[in-house]
Amino acid sequence: MIVEYNSFRDRWNSFWLRVTDDEYRRQFRELKKSEEIYVINFNKEGVNNFATDGNKLFVNYSMTNDAKKAGQTVLSLLKHEFEHGVQFEHGEIGFENKPTGSAIQIDGGGWQDIRRWEPVNRDAYDELRAHDRMASGTVWKGDSDRARWPYEYINGEKRLAPDDVRLERILNTPQYQNLKKEHLNNINTVKIKNNYQYSLPYRLRLY
Repeated sequence: MIVEYNSFRDRWNSFWLRVTDDEYRRQFRELKKSEEIYVINFNKEGVNNFATDGNKLFVNYSMTNDAKKAGQTVLSLLKHEFEHGVQFEHGEIGFENKPTGSAIQIDGGGWQDIRRWEPVNRDAYDELRAHDRMASGTVWKGDSDRARWPYEYINGEKRLAPDDVRLERILNTPQYQNLKKEHLNNINTVKIKNNYQYSLPYRLRLY
């Protein structure tokens, strides 16, 4: 069992999505067969991200006031971050352990750089795909702005907006303004896992 859970709540949320969401079910089956360890982790600290400690990979999701106002649910947040897990599995993103510019004093009086695992090769398309996962199904409140972001209205008809329109909306969001508007993937041809880098080679998705 490669997918792990931090609590019964995580186990239940994942089970419910496997029953109700076809794409999540496909993604879960794929990660379950992986050699990597993915941990589904609901938290109360407001942390929504896909992260690593250099050993395991963490699908962190949390309900916040802003998320609730935007019409999100715990399940939509899980789907979003789980998509980033699939991106890692396919080499669309990776991680590097980068220095933060700070240091701590260690025994003996010396100093040690503080490092932090950061995502690399994360681009606007990665976020677009993760946001599309949140917007699928009926997880959005119909009267929220967030519910309408993937769509446009033509002659009063609601349609899914083209990729370029949705990409611009992503890039106009402050937290994503530094993302590249191009497809970035890992270039390593073998798995790399050491104290400074954790990434898998890129391989095309069939779904």
